Amino acid sequence: MRPYTCQNPGGNVAPGQKGVPVTSEGSQQLSTTKNGRATLNVTAGPLVPDETVGGKTAGCPNGKWTGINPVLNGPISATLTIVQGGHVIYTETISL
Repeated sequence: MRPYTCQNPGGNVAPGQKGVPVTSEGSQQLSTTKNGRATLNVTAGPLVPDETVGGKTAGCPNGKWTGINPVLNGPISATLTIVQGGHVIYTETISL
């Protein structure tokens, strides 16, 4: 989650009230060549939030405000999903 600082049209700032989720994805095609086993090594890109978000999204007093200066805060999690033949056969989420 990335909480933003709220800025009103006059330039005054106040802390935002809620975090905005940020996601990054990576994928890898696997081919099984050894008894149905394969090695998996996926790296997702860095978490890069939008520089600004709407005031309501950031939890600012109203929609005329803007969420600015995002800061990393809160839990980070990763989800691994394995799909075979268009069907999810395994999924696991871990929190860091």
